[in-house]
Amino acid sequence: MYSLPAERDTNWEIAGVWVGASKGIPEYTVGITCTSDNGYAVYPGSVTNSAAGINAAIQACPAGYAVYLPEGDYTVTANISLKSGVALRGAGAGKTRILCSTSMAQVISIYGSYLATPRSAITSGYTKGSSALVVSAAASFTAGDIVVIDELNPPADDPDMPVSIGATDPCTWCGFDGEGGARAVMETGVISSIAGTTINLVNPQHLTRLASLSPRITRLTAASGVVTNAGVEYLSVVISGAPTGTRAIRARYCKYCWVRDCEITGMTRDGIDIDWGCYGFEARKNYVHHSGGSGAGSGYGIRLEGGPTNCLIEDNIFDYTHGNIVNNFGAGYVMGYNYAYSVMYDATWLQVSIGDHSAHPYLYLSEGNIVSQIHCDDFHGSASHNTYFRNQSTVIDNRITATQNRCAIELDKWHTKFSIIGNVFGTPSFSGTYERNPALGNTSVCIRLLGNTCCNWTSGEIDSTVRSTSIWHGNYDYADSEVKWATGEDTDLPDSLYLTSKPSWFGTLEWPNIGPDVDGYVKSNPAKWRWDQYLATSDFDYLFTDDIGDITGFLHTQLTKLTIGTPEQAKLYVDVAKKRAVVGDSVVYNVHAEPYNDFTGDITLDVSGLPTNATDAYSTNPITETGSSSVTVTTVNVAAGTYNMNITGTSAGGTVASVRVILDIVESADADIKVPFRHIRAKKGDNAVFTIDADSLPGYTGDVDLSVSGTPSGASASFGTTPIAYNGTTTLTIDTGTAEVGTYELTITGEGPA
Repeated sequence: MYSLPAERDTNWEIAGVWVGASKGIPEYTVGITCTSDNGYAVYPGSVTNSAAGINAAIQACPAGYAVYLPEGDYTVTANISLKSGVALRGAGAGKTRILCSTSMAQVISIYGSYLATPRSAITSGYTKGSSALVVSAAASFTAGDIVVIDELNPPADDPDMPVSIGATDPCTWCGFDGEGGARAVMETGVISSIAGTTINLVNPQHLTRLASLSPRITRLTAASGVVTNAGVEYLSVVISGAPTGTRAIRARYCKYCWVRDCEITGMTRDGIDIDWGCYGFEARKNYVHHSGGSGAGSGYGIRLEGGPTNCLIEDNIFDYTHGNIVNNFGAGYVMGYNYAYSVMYDATWLQVSIGDHSAHPYLYLSEGNIVSQIHCDDFHGSASHNTYFRNQSTVIDNRITATQNRCAIELDKWHTKFSIIGNVFGTPSFSGTYERNPALGNTSVCIRLLGNTCCNWTSGEIDSTVRSTSIWHGNYDYADSEVKWATGEDTDLPDSLYLTSKPSWFGTLEWPNIGPDVDGYVKSNPAKWRWDQYLATSDFDYLFTDDIGDITGFLHTQLTKLTIGTPEQAKLYVDVAKKRAVVGDSVVYNVHAEPYNDFTGDITLDVSGLPTNATDAYSTNPITETGSSSVTVTTVNVAAGTYNMNITGTSAGGTVASVRVILDIVESADADIKVPFRHIRAKKGDNAVFTIDADSLPGYTGDVDLSVSGTPSGASASFGTTPIAYNGTTTLTIDTGTAEVGTYELTITGEGPA
């Protein structure tokens, strides 16, 4: 089974909330209910500021209990502040609503106290996997302190790990204030014990540091000031009137805290800000939508900054936020199985859903997410050792028609040692180029894209260090309609890099849900499933249901898309987009037009990307807005190879549509084989039957010998017929016998005479 290189791997299973030795958000019993009768809050909404009463209830509530806000609206003009061991709980998102129209740093804070002393040099133990740090001055630290481990930045041209705080807008705030971003490579830890000059951490470090870069440890918060096991749950935070710089919920100097099952909307800064000193924070099953601001640094969905470590961002829904999940700097966290419907920016620009935006996040994992775009930019600097595993980047924003920055994934300068594994780029309707070509005037330093045009953060050619240090393995893209495996690497991908088995909250949905080994490559995750039910029914409760994939009665939905004001005037279709031919022969693509809106007029067809010496001819050209044509490409004197072409239609108003086609030219007539259903599931002991069709080029009339490899131990394979005729069909039956439960990759080979 495939595994990451050791320096890129870490223990992501520990991410999220722990209570003692138990992993998971605790279920607190209600300790205080806020009503006008007990004086803790005036309910519902009969005063201008309920914050004082809610804060009083939180302070009075004993640890291990929840403060309950019954259904209703609670207007606040001041901050609500949590304390250790207490949850603020509502009657449900959309039912209990905290309303704010006043500018403030945050509506709800989960804050400990800030004490950036003492500080000590680390003399040894600063290696990946070590939880014991030998320091020069340990006496002032105590067990339970939240600390930061950092080092001076390696230079931006370091061959092993270049670190930069950016050229366009340097992030001088990355790292401690007053140091100008000089120590951006940092992670947060918690002290478990101290013995002499050795400080022991609760969990091992994620990265090896260098003595030459002066590694050090700094206390952020003394144990007495750490907020532990506190959270916000089952309510809405609604910000209106676009009050400047207002976050919905902000966490700082806290350990194992959370936000779950909440609706968050209208924020002008961040929906959830996971900030300095956050360790093991968890944001789970929230609905974050419709930011109140879209300028620089505004309206983010969830933002991680200030070195948060071992945090978990899981199963959330994002709609119309300015960046759904934004990574600034931190380490070892997981972004798992989130869904992004839309990203707010402007009417034509496809904005990043998930990615990096400051120096220097490292060793995080993004898994199972369905988003519009992955973009790790160089605007504020660098990142390294991060993994994108089994995600789908759709290149679609469901609220706009994006014509700019249509990338599926982009890694910019200084983004090194990334692992891009088992992902799906695009959708079946995707059309675009696979990789940026600087020779065509595309000057961004990104290395791999799936889109028509992309942004230009920094001038320059493709960054060779980014390219040479990245791993691309087992990714499927709809630009080339194939899975691309790295040479010599194991093609058996693990189901997950942080989950040991299918999680219960997946319900009856298939897991894993994305990857080259998934039938159809992409299945829904729970967040998308909930969103789809909400769209189909307008039932808000679907956004937070736990009954995933389990619907009483019948609910048949077909998601559709309405585009208004699109610059395209028509769409072109091709019956079969990929053709094979022997050198010298011709292939025919049948093209059909379909108009948008009220467009009428002739459409002139043209083929771009023709191989050298190839010619094109048309049965009809131009065609009407509902017309068809046969486009013949002749390959006399054309070299064998695979060619990507575009059939483009233009009218008096300019380009109306384009469709991508592929031409595969071979030296002599042969036969390919097709397997219509490539992924078949069978119970242990049953048979799995694959259908195999011969797909011969004109002139080939021989037989095709069939063989299969990869049959698992304990199973057997048999063909209905082999060889088969050039136009024949047969079956391959796999008797699973005593084979162990699992997913196996079979290779079916068709071979003809030399």
